[in-house]
This record gives sequence, structure tokens and C-alpha cells, in this order.
Amino acid sequence: TPEALEQAPFIADHLLARGFAGIYLKQRVRADLRRKDQQELAPNAVFRGEPAPADLHVREGQLSFLVDPTDGLSTGLFIDQRDNRARVLGSAANLRVLNLFSYTCSFSVAAAVGGARETVSVDLSGRYLAWGEQNLVLNGVAGPQQRLLKADAADYLRRAKKRGESFELIILDPPSFGSHGKKSFSIQRDYKALASDALSLLAPGGRLLAVTNHRKTSLERFQRWLEEAALEARCQIASLRPSPTPHDCPPWTAAESGQRGARANQAISPTKAVWLTRH
Repeated sequence: TPEALEQAPFIADHLLARGFAGIYLKQRVRADLRRKDQQELAPNAVFRGEPAPADLHVREGQLSFLVDPTDGLSTGLFIDQRDNRARVLGSAANLRVLNLFSYTCSFSVAAAVGGARETVSVDLSGRYLAWGEQNLVLNGVAGPQQRLLKADAADYLRRAKKRGESFELIILDPPSFGSHGKKSFSIQRDYKALASDALSLLAPGGRLLAVTNHRKTSLERFQRWLEEAALEARCQIASLRPSPTPHDCPPWTAAESGQRGARANQAISPTKAVWLTRH
């Protein structure tokens, strides 16, 4: 908010006095980020104190992740999925895990540390896959059983379906919008088909973690997409359970989300996450 931005220097000075070495300022605005200047929202330069070292890593329970506060708004780790990473860590033993739109492979790291027999991480960015490999090395779980594939997620799903592949755990967390060459991706247009293809690879009793950050898609609509995707995939749902965001990633109100006709106090989370279990 503008009020918080005005207070940023005082907050930063207070944090430095509490022992923090350096503070970076990131602005999370309720707007289409494709039309915003990333340097204005998230400058590369340190805001207060000392700049971060090049090999900065953070601890999250049993896990370690490399982060880069100079990399705009995408610093390498999305903290709103912390609880879901813990769930993956605690339930991945002996599972074959597919991580689509894997970014820096934090879910793959959680699964591997949790004892998954194999992880497959799919992303279009070679840079972020290399970052993910570093995360696997940092956690002592790199190896041939952790596969990193530079590929379009939709294309990979179609090929995997033809090969008759199967996974016990699938993570589906795409960006709200994206483009690659002549192809484009939109959550509202493409998520249901993507989820249907993912569910066709889900083994009986397997689980899908479905996530979206699209601010104008309500949790109710998101769950309907998953139910319709399951019908298309001929996948019988055993359970469909929302996963709330952590306490330090509070939901947006309807007014902040831009939803018309909604009450100002109606909560609509920027991150919607749902665990789907197949019969």
C-alpha cells in the first residue's frame, strides 16, 4: 500500500537495528505485472544495509534453497507454498513425482528429501532448471533419479500420456499468463485442459496439487475447473481439499482483487491451492 511504502525506510532501519544485514524492497501490486517496470517494483540494489552474497541460501525446516534478492520479484522461492512443500516432504516417500512449471524445483527438492523414488521437473527455462539442480545439490539429493526436463508442460503431458506414464504425485502450478514462441498460455483458457491431461497420468490413489495465483479466479471456480477436468480425464475424485495460504501470506479482500460486486470483507486469496486425491 502507499502507506506501507512511506513507512519502508523506518521499517528497514528497525530491521537493521534488530540484526539483519541487508534489506531489499519488493512491491507486490494488484495489477498486471506484464505492464509494470520490474526495476521500479523490485530494484536490484539493496534498499538498506549490505548487499546479499551471490550464494545466499535460506533454510525452510529440513530444506535449503538458493535465493537471489536481486532477481526482481522472482527471487527463487515462493513462500506462500511453504506449507504445501512441507506436505510434499512428509508424504513423498517411494512415490514417482511430476513437478510441472517447476521453476527452481522447490517441490522436487521437498519430494526428493522426503524419499521419492523419482522426481521429474518440467520447465521451459533452462536458467531456472539449472537453479533447481543447484537446489538439489545443496540438499544432497541430486542424481539420476531427479530428472530435469526443459520442455513445454502441455507438450510433455501429451507425450507422457502416449507413453503410458504414471505418477503418484503431480504438482501443477503454472503462471497466470505466459508465452513461448508462437504459443501462449492463459489460466482462464487453458488450465482445465492442462489439469485434465495431468489427471490422466495420475495413478489410482494418487494426488494432484493444483495451484493458481490468478487474482480474479475464485477458489470455487478453481475447484469447478478441477471437477470438470476430472470428468474429461475419466478420473474419479476421492477428495478435493483446499489448502489455505500460510498466516504470513494473508488472503486479499474482494476489493483488492478487483472482483466486481463482491463485499469488501470477502476474502479471495491470491494463491488458490487444492489437493485432489484420485480413487
